[in-house]
Amino acid sequence: MIQGLMSLDSISVLIQLANARFQENVERTKMFQTYIEEAFNPTAETNIDPAWEPKAERAERLRREGLERRREAENTSRSKGTQELEQEEDVIESLGLFI
Repeated sequence: MIQGLMSLDSISVLIQLANARFQENVERTKMFQTYIEEAFNPTAETNIDPAWEPKAERAERLRREGLERRREAENTSRSKGTQELEQEEDVIESLGLFI
């Protein structure tokens, strides 16, 4: 009797993952071919995915979004710091301490 190293369920999952990746690669290949055809024949109608963005534009968008998230985080931490300071002052004031 021959015994496998992996269960059939595990092999099935791996096959599904591989098939999904192959499908993604087929779609990327088709998109690449479309862009190549457009580059050499710009007057031809193409079905380019409108959600696709060039690498430089994507990098710029991600940079902007990252800077915006950083500003929001800084503003949040500042407001938390201000709230903590106010709470400390309230506690000191309620205890009648003067610093």
